[in-house]
Amino acid sequence: MSIKHIIRSTRVSYASCRNSALIIGLATAFGAATPTIGLADSFQGLGSGYLNFTRNGPLNMSADGTVVAGDVGNPPQAGRWTAATGWVNLGLLPNSSGVTEGLGLSADGTTIVGYDGNGGCGNNRAFRWTAANGMVELGFAPGANYSLAYGVNADGSVLVGDSGVCGGGTTPNRAARWTSTNGWVQLGRIARTIF
Repeated sequence: MSIKHIIRSTRVSYASCRNSALIIGLATAFGAATPTIGLADSFQGLGSGYLNFTRNGPLNMSADGTVVAGDVGNPPQAGRWTAATGWVNLGLLPNSSGVTEGLGLSADGTTIVGYDGNGGCGNNRAFRWTAANGMVELGFAPGANYSLAYGVNADGSVLVGDSGVCGGGTTPNRAARWTSTNGWVQLGRIARTIF
């Protein structure tokens, strides 16, 4: 399949680098999804490795466009792509469900965040991955029994996601912020306004 053919096929963009010169996503032609990176008019494949497109594929990109985070394998596990390494599986947490998702990537490309679990209610555990420390579980907000990390700041020191008790209880699902100093802190609720 030529690059020209991929460009004329269905494309889904997931992220762009800081100056929007590069974008990542999936190009689908003839029912096959291909992870892609490139300029809007000149995509190139990221290589298949063991990417699994029944879930998310490439989801996020570093500010300079040299690192991509997403999911690899089947069942899906968090992965990291660079031109030098191709797709690398980041592994699992201890006592894993067998599924991890890499949802957020720091602007400097050094930190990937996501969760280990089935994505449903309960049994999800947020993680933070760095080359130095590997995949590290981040625990829960006080009184909570699950956590999910969706995004991370530029240097990987602050994460955003949610943490709570599956099904509500005394610690319902709330947006949360994680730092190494304070762990998960729920951000509270937005008051409803009836118009």
